[in-house]
Amino acid sequence: MRNGGLMLCAAALLFCAPAYAGDEDLADEVRRLKEQLKESRREMDEQRRRLDAQDETIRSMKEQRSALLSEEVAAYLDATRTAQGATRGPLEGLRISIGWVGVAQGTIGNEPANRLVGDGTLMMDFEATITDNLSGFVEIIANTGPSGNPTAFGSLSPANGTGSFGPIGAPTATGIFDGVGVDGTQSFNASPIDVYQAGIRHSMPVGDRTLPGEIGGLDPRNRFSQNAFADDELTQFINNSFDDAPAVNWITTAPRGTSVFGLHMWMEFGSNRQITVNWGWFNEVGPVFNNGQFYIQFAWKGELNGRETNLRILGFLDGYTEASVSEDVAGGGVSWDWWASDRAGVFVRINANGGDFNPVDFDASAGVMFRGLVGSRPDDTLGIAIGFISLQTVVAGPLAPFNPTEDTEFTVEIYYRYLMEDGKLQFTPHLMYISDPAGGVGWTEDSLFILGLRIYVPF
Repeated sequence: MRNGGLMLCAAALLFCAPAYAGDEDLADEVRRLKEQLKESRREMDEQRRRLDAQDETIRSMKEQRSALLSEEVAAYLDATRTAQGATRGPLEGLRISIGWVGVAQGTIGNEPANRLVGDGTLMMDFEATITDNLSGFVEIIANTGPSGNPTAFGSLSPANGTGSFGPIGAPTATGIFDGVGVDGTQSFNASPIDVYQAGIRHSMPVGDRTLPGEIGGLDPRNRFSQNAFADDELTQFINNSFDDAPAVNWITTAPRGTSVFGLHMWMEFGSNRQITVNWGWFNEVGPVFNNGQFYIQFAWKGELNGRETNLRILGFLDGYTEASVSEDVAGGGVSWDWWASDRAGVFVRINANGGDFNPVDFDASAGVMFRGLVGSRPDDTLGIAIGFISLQTVVAGPLAPFNPTEDTEFTVEIYYRYLMEDGKLQFTPHLMYISDPAGGVGWTEDSLFILGLRIYVPF
């Protein structure tokens, strides 16, 4: 209040000063009031600085008190666990994820031999944190297909026992070698209930970096040739031409039912860890170090026109597929994806191998994915992709004498993923067109149309 009065007096005197310029006493009084005003301002600034310092001290003391309290609670809990003789509970660090997928697909335009097939798979994944650097995992699948194997559009005896459907064809080119084909959700294992993957992961310090690795029953398809828009048969394209590169001789899919042992490691480089190099060795259980498969991949994550892009370059050396003729097969491929805009992503994937056992010696695919085309449904996605497969004659091995009438297979797939229940219930109708399936081997028509519906429930 005192400072406010001084300011008012000073202002009044300054206003009136010109009228009494000749009054020396009044001028002295004005100067005195000005000095008092400056001093009052200095005192106010100093008080404000002291209050700010006190506030900072109080905040610092609160933070220290909170940290000390947290440390005391943690120490008390650790001491209590130790005293009770159990440092970890039986479920501590255990994470469980479960999902179910069902697929129904039917052929169109093959009257009277049209087929409608269905399949379902339940997936249960367990991962346990053992220490900060060590964890274990088990992934179990239960598939309703016949003996766990994929349902092809061949002969079928219907449940009513009235006789068999006439076959309309054999597997497409994507299913000749790996047995998966037009439904990528199918299990490749030989039994309806199976341990899909199981093993341990460990991170080992190497200088100022870490070297993560995993060992056990591993599927290389989940670790190499990945793609942001064409790599997940549960939510993206379902045809195996876009899901798993058919020109790569994946050991986990041929021959069917093989129990696979794998050792996989990787390391990240760059200031932002934008470069990853991973490699792995895979073989059937038993002769682990003889005639296996070696994969190595270089991956770069960056930006193109300010938007995320990924480039992966894969190489493999396969001594397993053609082990009977003592021949090592080399091959590889490129996988690229890019968010071209806020709502559209594009991808390209190309692969090839130099062997004689796989009917597919080259494959290429490209596509686009749109997100949120309908304003009221921002999470729905639309996917369109085309795939090209080059076929060759097989003269040796279990698939001989495969001799295609046409040396190519061409595939188009369109899907729309409709999300409900905050994404916990997903409906994906899809349409496929396949020209010259399997190069014409075992097929009565040179064009195949498939209309399907996938239902996926992650919980």
